[in-house]
Amino acid sequence: MSLIARRRWRVLAGVAALSLATPHATRAHEIPKRVAIQSFVHPDGRLLRVLVRVPLDAMRDVEFPMRGAFLNLATADSTLHDAARLWVADAITMRADGASPTHGRIAAVRASVPSDRAFETFASALASTTGARLDVGTE
Repeated sequence: MSLIARRRWRVLAGVAALSLATPHATRAHEIPKRVAIQSFVHPDGRLLRVLVRVPLDAMRDVEFPMRGAFLNLATADSTLHDAARLWVADAITMRADGASPTHGRIAAVRASVPSDRAFETFASALASTTGARLDVGTE
């Protein structure tokens, strides 16, 4: 990748990160913590990695498989993937150098417990997202 192309990716990533990190005035109310979304945008060579953590409460109209009051991790993979496509991936469009907008692909979907602090840094979020899945007995 040329130096100019790398700079363009860095600028694109910087603008995306800035737009996600810039505080905006809320008009009606604060977003409840139980539905707050966390994300990272990180250029990686010719790739632009976008990591997003979305609480299940934020994904309306999705029937997640439950085991009592908890997500049934043994059967949830396809539903989690469908929810990630519907509520996250389909809503993100990337454009570089005036090219046609493109949608990325979902590389991994992982369930995590609400107390998981993996999204404090990009490195830990990536490791959590691409690492081992939670044990199916996790509540």
